[in-house]
Amino acid sequence: MSVRCAFLLPQLTLAKEWAGLAAFVAVERFGIREGKPFHRQSWFILSRVIPAAAAAEMIQAHRGTTENKLHWVKDVVQGEDTSLIQAAQPATLMAFLRSWAISLFRKAGYSSITKAMRLCKHDLPTLLSFI
Repeated sequence: MSVRCAFLLPQLTLAKEWAGLAAFVAVERFGIREGKPFHRQSWFILSRVIPAAAAAEMIQAHRGTTENKLHWVKDVVQGEDTSLIQAAQPATLMAFLRSWAISLFRKAGYSSITKAMRLCKHDLPTLLSFI
């Protein structure tokens, strides 16, 4: 069981520092997961004022696409969170290369990045054909 509430707060004081900022949205999620209570609050920024319900729908749609189609793949399939690369520049480069690989596999028609990696990992001509 979980509950999600969204609150819209029009931006009043940061007009000069944040050009284009129109509003903040706070989303609170609370309930029970795996038998344990949870409470999360996330903040988002908007470039135009829209109803809180519309903002909540946009945020949910974004989480459903970006989080599930990119971040989950990078974290779980490609092991980004367990990477031992700590220095900023190499870590940034590897994040770019992981995202690029996902994009190339998807452009080549693979819906499963796991399957694409398994099928293509030792096939350099196929991998190069994606570029």
